[in-house]
Amino acid sequence: MSKVDLHIHTTASDGKFTPAEIVRKSAACGLAYIGICDHDSIEGVAPAQAAARDFPALTVISGVEINTDIPAGELHILGYYCDCNDLELNTTLQRLRDSRVMRAKNGREAAQHGH
Repeated sequence: MSKVDLHIHTTASDGKFTPAEIVRKSAACGLAYIGICDHDSIEGVAPAQAAARDFPALTVISGVEINTDIPAGELHILGYYCDCNDLELNTTLQRLRDSRVMRAKNGREAAQHGH
């Protein structure tokens, strides 16, 4: 049975390790498949896939985690086998990242002003 982890974050979002470090650690753990699924980013996929060339038993699957608000809270959507060269996808993900930064900035400013 193959060992799989299809929800890994790298330093391309809020992960602790670079894509290359993730690949090395995954290979050392005996994983056969990993999904690089950073928040609103596919920037860690290509570096991970490049690093995986040194570990032929490991397959890196492109992915992304997109967060959205719903009436009951927040929903995390995972997408796999993304085309990391797709201009529309990259533009949309950049817009989502920019929006998240603005929400965080506005939240900090409101907190500083006692709102």
